[in-house]
Amino acid sequence: VIEGRATQVLGGTVIDGKETGPGQIRGPRTEGGQTYQLRSGDIMWVPANMPHWFPDIPEALSYLLVKVFY
Repeated sequence: VIEGRATQVLGGTVIDGKETGPGQIRGPRTEGGQTYQLRSGDIMWVPANMPHWFPDIPEALSYLLVKVFY
């Protein structure tokens, strides 16, 4: 996280998910999962195929995303 803060949920089940590309399932939210509070300076690793989303972004969030295909 470069700046800002947010709540991120990892895991759980994607609700109303649709395939938007090869290996990409997107939906409006997830149910279940583990909740994390992120702020400037934090690093979050999301394993491949792990549902994740930001249910709450109380202030502008800037982050660097590195996506690795293998």
